[in-house]
Amino acid sequence: MLTNEQLKELLGRYRLGLCDNDEIQRIELWYQQELDRTDWDFQPGEEARVGAMLMDRLERRLGLQQVQEGEAARDQEAEYILPGKHRVFFLRRWAAVAAVIILLAGVGGYFWWARNAPKGQGAATGPSIAANDVLPGGNKAVLTLGDGKQIILDSARQGKLGIQGNSSISKTDSGKLVYQPMRGAATAELIYNTLATPRGGQYQLTLPDGTRVWLNAASSIRYPAAFTKETREVFITGEAYFEIAANARKPFIVTMGQGGRVEVLGTHFNVFAYEDEDAVRTTLLEGKVRVLSTSYGDKQEAVMLSPGEQGVLDPSGKLVVKKDVNLESVMAWKNGEIVLNEEGVEMIMRQISRWYDVDVHYNGVIPVRRFNGMIDRKAPLSGVLSVLRANGVHVSLEGKIITVSP
Repeated sequence: MLTNEQLKELLGRYRLGLCDNDEIQRIELWYQQELDRTDWDFQPGEEARVGAMLMDRLERRLGLQQVQEGEAARDQEAEYILPGKHRVFFLRRWAAVAAVIILLAGVGGYFWWARNAPKGQGAATGPSIAANDVLPGGNKAVLTLGDGKQIILDSARQGKLGIQGNSSISKTDSGKLVYQPMRGAATAELIYNTLATPRGGQYQLTLPDGTRVWLNAASSIRYPAAFTKETREVFITGEAYFEIAANARKPFIVTMGQGGRVEVLGTHFNVFAYEDEDAVRTTLLEGKVRVLSTSYGDKQEAVMLSPGEQGVLDPSGKLVVKKDVNLESVMAWKNGEIVLNEEGVEMIMRQISRWYDVDVHYNGVIPVRRFNGMIDRKAPLSGVLSVLRANGVHVSLEGKIITVSP
């Protein structure tokens, strides 16, 4: 039998993905035992209530409930639904035990589905997808070459795809696009290629200088097939994460379609520049970058970012620095998650629309609420909508249209 301290340590290791198979089995067995001890007769649609009861029990058992009292405790309650193997959940405001409770919610939901699954469906297979459900996005992109030829990468064969300028282009067995300079090839001609992801798509690219780029849904990057000039400049729309190959002689420049540019020598940063968002955001994770406003007449602003800071450029050309940014939330998309940090319904719906390739309609006044928590980007859309409903957001799905009602 695990002691409370051992359990806490094990849960922390599980959340970080450090557990071996034996430890994972111990955690899952413990949760199954917790459920087996209950006589709850819960029905579909009551998962939020059952989850809250289970969390209450687990908090008391681990001695964690002392941080919540009176009205504050009620304000910090969790409301979530956990549809099977695909863990999706929302949280409201949590105290210092949030990391542990997030893990508890995920494992508890897994066993809720396993216990109530139809015969013949084991926990390892996960829940079936309803006929009218929408699957999450995946590795999908279109490569446009310098002559206008297009290659649909999700259906293209692995291996060499072609030659552009000084570079050979290949698709790896893990579904990444890689440019490699060719020995002996030399040309000053600047040939531009474009990699674009649709809604419901993402893709990873290695540029000819070794810079790695992760492209989020509904985004694009235009870049030369070989960096033959004094600077390495690329152009993006949407969202992209960069890990720049250092080269002091050739600064790397990212120009955003919504305005603004980023100048670097070697660093890691994320650029968020969707047309339907209220600002362009450049978030620095490592190194140092200079962010500039552009295309605003004679007025141009510039700021230097340090790790953990974000440059925010609004449509008027005003550029400000935001400190103590929630990096987990910014980088969640690259890590297979959507992390919410006091996000409103419209912002959540825009992210869902891009990743699941659906349209969103609003019927009446948009609910004014803010959420903290996480959505697993591997979850089917039905699970995400169930979470929203469990948190009081009225949503319905017909075909590929989500309707949000008061």
